[in-house]
Amino acid sequence: MLPLFIMPFATHILVPTDFSDAAKLATDAAAMLAKRLGTHVTLLHVHDPDGLRAPAHLAYSPTREKDIDAEVRAWIDQRLAELRDSTFDGVDVTVAHIADESPAHAICAHAEKVGADLIVIATHGRTGLKHLLIGSVAERVVRHAKMPVLTLRSNAED
Repeated sequence: MLPLFIMPFATHILVPTDFSDAAKLATDAAAMLAKRLGTHVTLLHVHDPDGLRAPAHLAYSPTREKDIDAEVRAWIDQRLAELRDSTFDGVDVTVAHIADESPAHAICAHAEKVGADLIVIATHGRTGLKHLLIGSVAERVVRHAKMPVLTLRSNAED
């Protein structure tokens, strides 16, 4: 067994992404940590399935709604694969895509499910009215996660 000061503090990193510039900061940091520590990474995207529902006045057929859902899921899966391939060279990465109306809940639950022992997440750094109206997924993850959470504040405007 390695002495405590040599053992890595994480063996499995979960890094959620919303594909924003802010999230790129977290994926880059997670990739750097994973390369240095030799850890596994789970790259996760959570989308709100209700966000894909058409307003009632458009009255999409159930078939059209399924088609739209499939298109969105395919786009998300493609973006996850591109991000994995462009950022995590030489790192063991699993990609995951979850539909849930609460991204923070889904992130925490998935981290537990896959045995992640560190979550690396970016925060947009919103304050005031924007924070009050939009809230912070990162803040809720920090409050509810059962493992350490590394938050990285981004100054990206997205």
